[in-house]
Formats: sequence, structure tokens, C-alpha cells
Amino acid sequence: MAYRLDLKGVVESYKISDEYHLLEVKVPDRYVGTRVSEINFVGEHQVQLLTVIRPEKQRNLLGTVHTVRRAQGIITSDIELAKDDTLLLFGEVKRLEEFIGQYE
Repeated sequence: MAYRLDLKGVVESYKISDEYHLLEVKVPDRYVGTRVSEINFVGEHQVQLLTVIRPEKQRNLLGTVHTVRRAQGIITSDIELAKDDTLLLFGEVKRLEEFIGQYE
């Protein structure tokens, strides 16, 4: 079941259990331009990056251009995060909040 945690940058959240959630979150500004290999998601933040969702322009059959969300699949260390990217993260709610800079 999808619902939205009331945190800045959260696009969507999915409750897996009382402790664990999946979050779609906009890339925090501090990580724009950073390669995935430079961020210690598990060791430092205790969250798992599952994939990066990137907007892409696509032309339909009528020639109209629109934006679609495209998952990057299995993450490789050389992916550089961009401003409009969305991260799909898994972890404990507290750790996810800390990662996106909202936990006090």
C-alpha cells in the first residue's frame, strides 16, 4: 500500500512493515553530481539504494514530447546522480529520515 511520509523530497513511500519502508525521494542537493560509489549508503547511512529513476523525454506516435520516468535497473557504481533523479531507497524509517536530512 502506498502512502506519502510527510518529509521534504519524498515522492512516494511504501510501508513494508512497521519498521521498514521503501521511499522514492528526490536526490538531496548535497548529492547532485556525485557518483553512487562515493556515497556509503549502507555503511554510513544504513539504507539500501535499489535503483535510480531518471526522467527522460519521449516522443509519442503523434509527435508530442512528454517526460517518462525510467528506472536505471541494477545500480552500478559509476552512475552520477542528477538534479531531477529520484532514488528508490529501502531501510528503517529513522535511517531514511536521517539520510534525507529531516530527522532531528
